[in-house]
Amino acid sequence: MREKRNSLLLSTVPLSRGMPVHIEHRDDTSVTVSLKDKVLEMHTPQDALRRIHEAMHARYTFDRHRVDAPDMVAQLVEDVRLHTCHWPWPAGETPLPIVTEVRAFLLGNINAHAKAIEAGESATTDFPVFFESLRASAVCFGITGKFDLGLGLLQPYLRGFAQKCLALIMAGQTDRQQAADEITSVFFAEEENERPGRPKKSKGNRPVKPVMKIVDLPKTERCSAQESGVRLATSGARIYRPALRRPVLPARLFVRNAPIEPAGTILIDASGSMGSFDFIVEQMQREPGATIAYYNAGSTREGKLFIYAKDGWRANGELPSAGGGNVVDGPALNWLLKQDGPRIFITDRCFSGAYDSEAQIVRLANAEAQGLLTVHDYEDKK
Repeated sequence: MREKRNSLLLSTVPLSRGMPVHIEHRDDTSVTVSLKDKVLEMHTPQDALRRIHEAMHARYTFDRHRVDAPDMVAQLVEDVRLHTCHWPWPAGETPLPIVTEVRAFLLGNINAHAKAIEAGESATTDFPVFFESLRASAVCFGITGKFDLGLGLLQPYLRGFAQKCLALIMAGQTDRQQAADEITSVFFAEEENERPGRPKKSKGNRPVKPVMKIVDLPKTERCSAQESGVRLATSGARIYRPALRRPVLPARLFVRNAPIEPAGTILIDASGSMGSFDFIVEQMQREPGATIAYYNAGSTREGKLFIYAKDGWRANGELPSAGGGNVVDGPALNWLLKQDGPRIFITDRCFSGAYDSEAQIVRLANAEAQGLLTVHDYEDKK
């Protein structure tokens, strides 16, 4: 490493931001050190892309651009903002030697990720792959005005979400916060739920997160199949009478109630596109020992999850409803992932009504790919 006193990178920093020191590294160290919007040091490797990247940080990164999100998500949002909004040259006018070097660097990263995925060391749903894909696409947008590189490693269902995030980050501070929230909900759901002090109300035009109320319905009736669950035993109070008609009496001549085996959890999307509530009763008859819940919503801000059956007992009477919308798919998915397995989610995958519906579709697909739950399409279960 060496200090470059006459570095051209220092000329990119306005005097209002201080007079930083440029330190060049032989390894991959790449960071800009600042304090209260004053730039102190610029550490860069020798490749063109990361030199340009740190120069943009030194010139355009301010505290007011920060978003409320885990560090890696905040870093991704700011990196994408820099490359899409502050690339040093207009689209199509970047000098050819720099374009060639930058593309070679990006392709090297992409190929490394592709090999890791092929070797099973990484997955296309991993945040590092998403991180690098989004940044590569942002760099390409700065150079050409098009997102023509970087999203190819992602699963098709994840590409649409990535393109939405890119558009939000370019749009403005409030939209960048929304992008950060959605990325956090997809890749850092536990961290998001555990972080203290997160605002429950919107700031300015920031979307309001939907609230889900859990309603544990009174369970007054025994599930029919549970009552008939019996097994033959060598002793007991009741005789299995058909066995008396056999020529040789079997050792197992008595009837005993069979123990109720854990049957996991079934969550049912009960929005308008899913059909009638009769389907919920059918599921109870198929899996009488399971915990069965359904959810829906009547507004864009609130929904309810109803626990219909549990431990062999079910609710009686007409099933209540919160409405015909989705809205709380994300909170409902959070609830399901905390329940006993095996977990089954019955849905048509048509989430709608909430600002982060696309993010929740991606979360569901990720959970399914990781084997955390099984998704059954409603049409297949009619």
